[in-house]
Amino acid sequence: MQSDAFCVAILFNDFRFHLHDKLSGSKHPVVQGSALKSTLKHALRMILIARGFLLLAICVLPFQSAVGATEPEIIRLQLKSRPYFQAAGFYTAQALGFYRAEGLNVQILPGNRNKSSLQSVAGKTTEYGISDISVLTAYLQGAPLIALASFYQHAPFKLISLKSNNIVEPEDLRGRRITVDKEKGLTHLQVLLKREDIPQSAITIVDGDARMEELLNGTTDVIGVLSTWEPASLDERHIAYNEINTQDYGIDFYGNTLFTHADEARAHPERLEAFLRASKKGWMYAMEHPEDAVRFILQSGHAGSVTQERLMQQADEMKGQVLADLVDIGHMNTKRWQLIANELTNLNGAPAARPVQQFLYDPVSSQKNRLMHKIFIATIATALFVLILLLWNVLMQRAVKKRTSALQDEIGKRILAQEQLSESIRTDQLTGLPNERGIPDRVSQLLTDCAETERYAALLFIDLSNFQRVALTFGRDISDSIIVRVTQVLSRGLKPGDFLARVGGDQFVIIPGYQHRNRQRLADYSREYAEQLQRPFESLLRVKGREQLISMKIGIAISESKCQSADLWIKRAELAMHDSKNSENESVSFFDPESEKTVLSRSNLELDIRRGLEQSEFIPFYQLQVDEAGEAIGVEALIRWQHRRRGMINPDTFILVSEESGLIITVGAWMIETVCQQLVAWAHQPNRRHLSISVNVSARQLHHPDFVSTVQAILEKTGANPHRLRFEVTESIFLKKTQATISKLRQLKAKGVTFSLDDFGTGYCSLAYLLQQQIFSEIKIAKPFVSVALSNPNAGKIIDSIITLAGCLDMTIVAEGVETIEQRDYLYQHGCRQFQGYLISRPARLSELEELLDKNTA
Repeated sequence: MQSDAFCVAILFNDFRFHLHDKLSGSKHPVVQGSALKSTLKHALRMILIARGFLLLAICVLPFQSAVGATEPEIIRLQLKSRPYFQAAGFYTAQALGFYRAEGLNVQILPGNRNKSSLQSVAGKTTEYGISDISVLTAYLQGAPLIALASFYQHAPFKLISLKSNNIVEPEDLRGRRITVDKEKGLTHLQVLLKREDIPQSAITIVDGDARMEELLNGTTDVIGVLSTWEPASLDERHIAYNEINTQDYGIDFYGNTLFTHADEARAHPERLEAFLRASKKGWMYAMEHPEDAVRFILQSGHAGSVTQERLMQQADEMKGQVLADLVDIGHMNTKRWQLIANELTNLNGAPAARPVQQFLYDPVSSQKNRLMHKIFIATIATALFVLILLLWNVLMQRAVKKRTSALQDEIGKRILAQEQLSESIRTDQLTGLPNERGIPDRVSQLLTDCAETERYAALLFIDLSNFQRVALTFGRDISDSIIVRVTQVLSRGLKPGDFLARVGGDQFVIIPGYQHRNRQRLADYSREYAEQLQRPFESLLRVKGREQLISMKIGIAISESKCQSADLWIKRAELAMHDSKNSENESVSFFDPESEKTVLSRSNLELDIRRGLEQSEFIPFYQLQVDEAGEAIGVEALIRWQHRRRGMINPDTFILVSEESGLIITVGAWMIETVCQQLVAWAHQPNRRHLSISVNVSARQLHHPDFVSTVQAILEKTGANPHRLRFEVTESIFLKKTQATISKLRQLKAKGVTFSLDDFGTGYCSLAYLLQQQIFSEIKIAKPFVSVALSNPNAGKIIDSIITLAGCLDMTIVAEGVETIEQRDYLYQHGCRQFQGYLISRPARLSELEELLDKNTA
């Protein structure tokens, strides 16, 4: 009886609310109270009848379920592509019988180019599908889809281009042709373009399967790929390429998302639960036993020509996307999905019309919904239609008022959502401070006010000097806590009217509210203000049980008397901050116009270097190396720049800028290829084929991840003899990445390339590397020792030590910077047999060198 009463209570309560909603659209006069009372009595009788049907259904349903459980239910799962390791969990669940144990017969369908998984599930030709963030886009556009689990916590999407295309950042995509599958990253690309303020009209987007062949034959400039698969094929072919990882630009979406149709969730909730439970179990097993999962994929008959090694490589890479050790398999976070939804809908400039909570599957809500669904079905079958007809006119006026109120509420919610979205874009999510997008309006208004009132204002640009080291040491959680703690300390130091914003990972901007007509008085105030901000950081900050020493460098820029741009004011303060960082004594610096000129000059020089490479203004000079008999044994290649306007430019002017800007990678590769082409030319000349050519290679070149592959590609392209190619490196290559550096040297030595240790004794080098690695075949005595060998006994002792060391290690010794006969004779008497310097020849163009070689041969 208690269960009967419970069922009746639920039926009546549900019916009452459902009836209220259905009658809210009445357009007829309200009926009299007596008629309403009579109608409600009749409705109650109908509800009691419905109770009987409901109890009967509750008794029959378990029996029907037991009968239907004798044969496994056939359901279909469509993948978004070929069955690589991103489908490992499903094939594992199928192979190990996890689906059968749940009473399911699952058919796994490979991806179909003609019909995506989104189309199949939305069209109900398959019950379940796998997709990327496109499933959320489809939902926001009205598709009745529900996300069940995301097996990638971080979607692995990159834009790949050939290195020769020089596409290294999003801005380089302008004017390019990009091939990307709408199921494999089109949304990532669109969000990236939106964030970088690149209109889609500036590029050509081709919807299609991103094939490596199209990239290699030039049909397309860029392809969008999954980082766990496609780049490996380029690595296997030793093809140099660049990649733009969308995660580096803050685009971090879920991926490999399992989803279904909303009707499937409503009609078959038990089946959905069983399928999801078995799939997660399969994924847990696959991540713990990747070898078994790879075998199941290969045995499925769907894998095509993919190899076991490739699948194992992908399995290893997927650990960083699945994060099975950190979160539950298939974990989904509602707030993160909402942020992603806001990002996607922002592409069209409008807030999401559908709440993301309805997009995410909730097991608890699902159970409640099932019960309410059964109650609703029983009620609607027995009483709803009759009561709607009888009570159609009862609540017309109330419905009109309610709808009007609801419309007003909806408009208010939309306005509020738009304001919140706008505010979130201009606010730093970690600290709640204005971000770099929230600063310009405030700064522009302040500059306008200062110009009108003829007052000066100051802007302080703050950088946490050692924050990056702390972040790399302790990780994201601690570094975020430090930023929050620093924000709290800075906020306590603010005065009324002061403005604080966070403009970068470890950078802040403060604009004091104090303004003055006297520029010097404002400058004095600003310095004192900055020093007060620094005082709390002179002692250790305690963050999550750890004591951290956080120091800061501050740059100050005073506004101009005339109105200037906000960006220029901020940039000048940032330049002043960099001056402070470069100073050993000053932690607070004011903007210096000379610094701006230096930065502008450096920027122009970088542009000139890029243009010089494009217009072939760089040329190689060669300096001869001879033995004790004066016979040519090799040359050292030295880069020179024949500028079209400035003439010949000294290498000291542009090499340092090339190193710091990273252009040395391109310049160095050009130099190595030029030298290899010259080796090939000399290989056909009997009197020159014995010559080797030395090329200087900097630490930055050698530490670049593509250095070895670039050299190998150049050797293969030119056909040069690697045994005639010698790389001169300094001891600075061992200051960092020591093991990785030694590994690269070994790889190139195995190809035949030889190495010379240049300027030996002027830097740092552990003798253990010379003794153990046996990589270097030559040591060069540095010019500073040679130039004072005759006048400085200590220099002579160093030279003797270097020569003795080279002899013990069976290494050739070369003295560079030999300018006089006396220096050569001294070196010869002390055991040196190879020489280079102005005494033999000055660096010369190729034609002059070959003329000198002809004289030497004659």
